Amino acid sequence: MRLQFLGSGDAFGSGGRFNTCFHLERSAHGNVLIDCGASSMIAIRKWQVDPNVISTIVVTHLHGDHFGGIPFFLLDAQLIIARMNSSSRRHTTAWSSSSSRAPIPPEPSRCRDRAASCCAGRSPAD
Repeated sequence: MRLQFLGSGDAFGSGGRFNTCFHLERSAHGNVLIDCGASSMIAIRKWQVDPNVISTIVVTHLHGDHFGGIPFFLLDAQLIIARMNSSSRRHTTAWSSSSSRAPIPPEPSRCRDRAASCCAGRSPAD
């Protein structure tokens, strides 16, 4: 087991520090993200943590600097899956005007599982 501090700054990211976010590496049951502040995805990328290995997010309390990054985490997962799906189909969307919109892919089960495990405080495998 290994604990990595990705962010431990204040609510405003003073001094370039990221919002509260700790990465707990476990081997058998997936990795845990303890708190997920609004700047957590930036910290995850900076410290080269693969978001796909995170199976559970634990929120210690309901302050925005501890849970504000969860929507970004889920959107990131959804966009990556959409990119993988479009690459495997070799499909591209033509943009004809600024009002054009690409079709929104169905919500991936991974996002639903992550949201459910976050709300229930347990891993999807449990």
